[in-house]
Amino acid sequence: MLGQMKTQTQSYWQDEFAVTQEDIEFIYSLLIETGTPLLSDEIARALIEERVEKEINQIRLNLKRGRIYQPRDEYKVGDGIVFPALDGKFGVVVAERPGYNPEYGDFTVIQVQIEGENKAREFASRLTAPHKQNRGDSADAILASLSNASSDEIFALYGRLIQQKVEQALFSSDNLDFVRFGKAWYLKGLLADVHIGHRNIVEAVLDVNGAPLGPEELLRQIDLPPDIPAEARLFSLNYALEHDERFVDVGADDRVLWFLRRLEPAEAQQPPHRLIPTSPTYDRSVLTREMLLLEKELDDEWSEVEWPRSELADVSSVSFTLTYPHYRAGTIPLTQRIQQLFPKGSTQHTRVTLIDGQSGNHIPAWVVHPHRYVYGLEHWYRANRILAGSYLTLEKTDDPFTVIINFRPKREKREWIRAASADGNQLRFEMRKEACRCEYDDLMVIGEDNREKIDALWLRLTEEQVPFEPIVHQVFLELAKLSPQGTVHAKTLYAAVNVARRCPPGPIFAVLATNAQFSEVGDGYWLFNKPEGV
Repeated sequence: MLGQMKTQTQSYWQDEFAVTQEDIEFIYSLLIETGTPLLSDEIARALIEERVEKEINQIRLNLKRGRIYQPRDEYKVGDGIVFPALDGKFGVVVAERPGYNPEYGDFTVIQVQIEGENKAREFASRLTAPHKQNRGDSADAILASLSNASSDEIFALYGRLIQQKVEQALFSSDNLDFVRFGKAWYLKGLLADVHIGHRNIVEAVLDVNGAPLGPEELLRQIDLPPDIPAEARLFSLNYALEHDERFVDVGADDRVLWFLRRLEPAEAQQPPHRLIPTSPTYDRSVLTREMLLLEKELDDEWSEVEWPRSELADVSSVSFTLTYPHYRAGTIPLTQRIQQLFPKGSTQHTRVTLIDGQSGNHIPAWVVHPHRYVYGLEHWYRANRILAGSYLTLEKTDDPFTVIINFRPKREKREWIRAASADGNQLRFEMRKEACRCEYDDLMVIGEDNREKIDALWLRLTEEQVPFEPIVHQVFLELAKLSPQGTVHAKTLYAAVNVARRCPPGPIFAVLATNAQFSEVGDGYWLFNKPEGV
């Protein structure tokens, strides 16, 4: 039987395979033949099938040109030979000489020039001793074995790599005939003409609707030639809107939704400054097991914690504690767990609806994927008197673009909580009474006094590039004044530092672990050791 075909090997697709001009012409013809856009993986599959079929056809042709090589047979100069063990390659005998081996006795050595190779190879013929290649396979048997070659198996093993090479080739400036939207490709010459008049109609429809619409709905509002396939019309509309700066796709990876860029809030396009994290370098190896567990519990969207897939599977609801930066920005964090509740998006942002679990009101919101937050809750926080440190819950619905948001209500009363204020270049904390109507984490709740001064302090610390560790040190000392024992919980320190500078827990905990002036006293609490003589 034939050995493994070349197109079934990893070395071929990883090292040898490159998209040639012939492949480009094949893809061009494929798009014309189908008459509709094709996804990158569909093109990759078709190209795999083409390469496999081409190799099979070449082997079929070779089998017609020469005899199947078997060491026991006799060959003469000029004979054509097919070598099943060499991927069905074809060669011509160019010379022969006597050969001898004590184990095999007398035989003939033939020199064969293999097609596509520069140097002739030597093989045994007229070999009387048993040999594994003396199998007597017929051409029909070899061709039958080729039918077992599976392009599906090849795609399963190497599809991602092949797809990347295909996309790189189609993206090349040399291939201007190809256009792309999302993961689909088409030919520029086959696009429907979505002219400025069509696009103006789309703008007016979206303006009146005030909410995103899918391309199928928009397509019904404009007249494109009906003889063009529906998939091609959709692609043409999407491609035209993508290249018109008035429009933005606010859908998800599996659903396109168009909206007007001028109707978007600025926070959907650029992250609020309070959400931009600082990333001071630190050594994660200094974090203790307790710190790592606490880091996972805090579930900061910029933490380096990798949640196991088993813990992210089938997530239908998530409870979390609102931190001060998100409280101020009117956002919620897009953590690894919370991501499971929202549509997956490669675009910058996705328009969704949040449903108030208390009132049932619908809240327009924006999932900003690369910056890891969901925007649109500033009014909801104020209306429900949500505090930084409050417990919030998100819950899936049957609609992937709709999520329920809720808090834990309680009878409103004034309670003692930590409150932040700014004094020049210093962040201060004191205990003060505040009206509370929702459950909160005692260790993370933070009120505020004169947020304008706090904002000015934030800006000053940022512009002056005040080092990170002195900020942690100063905030710790402020918090320690609120405790009779002078202790501060690591969660409280994390929550308070984020009033002055956005930072995940890791670097903050690393300061505690490496600065000898801080000592752990148990249960997550830390103490500051004053230097002797102070």
